[in-house]
Amino acid sequence: MIEQITMADGSRLSVPGVVPKLSRTPGGMRRLAPDLGQDTDAVLTEWA
Repeated sequence: MIEQITMADGSRLSVPGVVPKLSRTPGGMRRLAPDLGQDTDAVLTEWA
């Protein structure tokens, strides 16, 4: 249930995986969490 991910700086990190594992829809991580402020411009453009 532990997954290894690669951070933006290239370092490896162990994180909890998606629980439970279902046969038809197993789930997974689509992307890493954004850096602080990474999506600010996109959000402000959409809401402004």
